[in-house]
Amino acid sequence: MNYRIRTAVPEDEGRIRELFLEMLRTIYHTDDVTGYGDGYLDRFWSGNQDRIYVAEDGLVVAFLSVEVHHDPVDHIYLDDFSVTVAYRNKGIGSALIHAAEAYAEQIGSRAVLLHVEKLNTAAMRFYERLGYSAFRDDGDRFLLKKDIEDLFCDALREKDSGKLLAVPKSDLHNHSTKGCRRSWLAERLKKDLPDPPVPFDGLSGMQEWFRSSLKHYCDGLEGALLRWEGAFAEAKRNHIIRLSMNFGAAEIDLAGGIEEFRELIEGFHRAYCPDTVFEPELTYPSNCDVDFEEGRIDGYLQSGWFRSIDVCGFENVQPAEAFLPLYRKAEQYRLVKKMHAGETGTANDVRRAVEVLGLSEVHHGISACTSKETMRFLADNRIQLNVCPSSNVMLGYVKDYRDHPIRVLVGNGVLVTINTDDLLIFDSSIENEYLRLYSAGTLSAEQLDGIRRVGLGWPGRL
Repeated sequence: MNYRIRTAVPEDEGRIRELFLEMLRTIYHTDDVTGYGDGYLDRFWSGNQDRIYVAEDGLVVAFLSVEVHHDPVDHIYLDDFSVTVAYRNKGIGSALIHAAEAYAEQIGSRAVLLHVEKLNTAAMRFYERLGYSAFRDDGDRFLLKKDIEDLFCDALREKDSGKLLAVPKSDLHNHSTKGCRRSWLAERLKKDLPDPPVPFDGLSGMQEWFRSSLKHYCDGLEGALLRWEGAFAEAKRNHIIRLSMNFGAAEIDLAGGIEEFRELIEGFHRAYCPDTVFEPELTYPSNCDVDFEEGRIDGYLQSGWFRSIDVCGFENVQPAEAFLPLYRKAEQYRLVKKMHAGETGTANDVRRAVEVLGLSEVHHGISACTSKETMRFLADNRIQLNVCPSSNVMLGYVKDYRDHPIRVLVGNGVLVTINTDDLLIFDSSIENEYLRLYSAGTLSAEQLDGIRRVGLGWPGRL
């Protein structure tokens, strides 16, 4: 079983109607039931806030309809809910409810409500396990309620990884060929993969370890495809609903060109997390031949698929000005401009990269914490730093999580997000990054929730 949760589309209506009838037959123990009337489901396809979530395993096997209400307070109501018999007790119902809760949080609803028959004790126990409790006695039914304003903060305080996995998150600094979990890759390869040394001897030590100890297990196009697939599988597992993943020109060429590459990657996106907002990033190594790359960048960007540009690798190999031809092209195609800076470089390097290349985001940027002036510049100009705590610690650039520069950056009003960088190597998935910072006392649950919301593009905490 390899089901996925997604928002229903009009083409699912026939199957949803079948599942609704199956639900009624189960409840009333008779085949003499009446389904939805003509046009009843049209409201879910009309573009309003009501929606249906489905679980699909080749065929749609379950659905949950969600209504949005604003009286007396903003809330969502879980209405019809059906899981076909062969797929019950496999976690699909919980996954559908988690998707609805995430949607409620996204649109600013304060609670989730639903009815359950008083005689349906099994359903009552199911909802209680998910955090629902009786809110009102409605005769032969209870109205159940779950407040969702602090789901993320409560999960942190309880140090509950399962709850953290279910909460919507982003990952905006993700190197695609290293974006899967090592345990996932080991299972697919049916091999025991080595653990990395801790800490590495900087970026060069990490790259050498990857080449000598890990890459030969998953090299070439076949290996890259497996690692890309694993990155999207992780987005599904970790409820990442906004994902920025970078790809290099060499990887595109390895797949046979931009159109072939795009179809491969979008295939993984559709298969694992179709509702995730996916923002592909074109990245260049810092030692690239800029003149050569400028001559062929249009071939990658003309498709309109890429959303951002980045330069990664060792810092200060070339001055920021050297990359202006590529960033002018990016501006021409209206890409978000990013760059790796300030993990090993200085605060001045961060500011200079922003000013010279017109960056709106910086990958890492943690050295900005050493300069009040630079932090004020970043805060005043709303420049976002996409920080990767485990990467910084395991590379030896930061002593530990408690003293991570993110605390100073947040305290000085700098916009930051929390990300994985190279999950395959650092082995700390996104929910774990938040949990490590919270457990170390680096930031409060409310501060971490604010960071999460920055990454998702949601309004901040009140």
